[in-house]
Amino acid sequence: MEPKNIQDKAKTPSTQTGNTPGQTGYQPGTSTTGGQSTGTATARQQTTGRTEQMGQEQWNEVKERGAEMADKAKQTFNEAYERTSHALSDSYGRAIDYGSQHPGQAMIIAFGIGVGVGLLISSNVSSRGRTSRIVPPVMNALSEIAAEMFR
Repeated sequence: MEPKNIQDKAKTPSTQTGNTPGQTGYQPGTSTTGGQSTGTATARQQTTGRTEQMGQEQWNEVKERGAEMADKAKQTFNEAYERTSHALSDSYGRAIDYGSQHPGQAMIIAFGIGVGVGLLISSNVSSRGRTSRIVPPVMNALSEIAAEMFR
């Protein structure tokens, strides 16, 4: 009876699966390293794919938020530029109008500003004793005159 049993074992397929040639159940292209099963490798690939997808989604979200912030900053800068440009244009227009209505006073103001700037420049070149006593009162007086003229 024993010989018959040996033949039955040879006819029945083995339930062992192997991943190297010579083992029962070897299938080319399914080898894994370190004894990992094919299912574990597939799960790892799926997890890696999901992680990459999530990372890409987060990166896209960060890029969108950055673009929105850049747009807001650009809009704020443009608004500030427009306000400043408008204010300077108005001030320049008023100064030109004042100069054409009062040419003598405009000339005196320009002369006073020239003297003040000259004193400031000379204070950096020469001794500080004399100019430090003269420059502040002259500049204050010229500033007050200019402020009164443009009111």
